[in-house]
Amino acid sequence: MLEHNSNLIVLRLLRDLQYNQTPLSSLNLWCLALLVHKCQNQPSTSSTHLFRAVFACLSSGILLPNHIGPGIIDPCEKELVDAAAYLTLEQRLNITSYAQNILRLICFEKYETIFHMKSNQTEQLSMNSTLGDNKME
Repeated sequence: MLEHNSNLIVLRLLRDLQYNQTPLSSLNLWCLALLVHKCQNQPSTSSTHLFRAVFACLSSGILLPNHIGPGIIDPCEKELVDAAAYLTLEQRLNITSYAQNILRLICFEKYETIFHMKSNQTEQLSMNSTLGDNKME
């Protein structure tokens, strides 16, 4: 299922977002893997296209109750089983809303905002300039 390199990259990015205490942290690894697999259209899909497809899928309401979205179907089960059945309605709504916001950021290529890179880079640059100033004295 995750034999393609882009699948693993996207899964690692999603796990990174989970560690940052986003609404994605309520999804388990199996749900994330099924979601990435579901969004993969072709073996040659790039990581950025797959990353965007995952958030497009989540923002479309796939996690919302059955009368709105189909859920994430587990292919390993004989019957139709939603792999995210353990999520509460509030968690499902939070994940869907979060995915819609992330999708907007992806459309404007604001990846530094998604991964909070800007503040870390700014802190590192200010620390380097401070250390550089101290070395000159």
